[in-house]
Amino acid sequence: MSKGLITIDGKEVGKPALIKKENSITIDGKEMGSGGLVDLVFIIDTTISMSGKIHGLLKTCSEFVDDFARLGLDQQIAVVSYGYLAVPGDRIDASPFTSKIEVVKRYLSDIHRNYGGGRFGESSPEAIEKAITLGFRPGSVQVFILITDEHARNDWSRIEAIPDNFFKRLNDPIHDPLRRH
Repeated sequence: MSKGLITIDGKEVGKPALIKKENSITIDGKEMGSGGLVDLVFIIDTTISMSGKIHGLLKTCSEFVDDFARLGLDQQIAVVSYGYLAVPGDRIDASPFTSKIEVVKRYLSDIHRNYGGGRFGESSPEAIEKAITLGFRPGSVQVFILITDEHARNDWSRIEAIPDNFFKRLNDPIHDPLRRH
């Protein structure tokens, strides 16, 4: 099986619009969830370098949220914003998960703006780490959408640890999204 192959009820797909509540979703042959439970996190770089693009990107995210809601899935969405943590005033903000589309759109419109790190990169590894801790529902398909125009700052040990930390959480019985009740 090829890397990243997504199937729904055994059929290869390319569009999330094909997901229905009764479908079983697999990635690379491993069942990721069923019953239409989808937990989605937008992880958005809100630094100055994004200022020429951020309004359009946030508008697109808002439209995506509307389209996503029309799929009829049992979805919840969170928003994480970040900059470069070494810059005074830059921070990582995370909304809680919600299924209320208007609340998500408000999170997007009120998103915190950061200054950023310029050529030093941004704190995307820390933002991803924050997203991993948001409290995904057991059995949900977990979707991360990272929006940025800069590389991660050069803390390779932290970047390389993200997959390990993520999969440790997946294998933790308390957080295991594949655990059946």
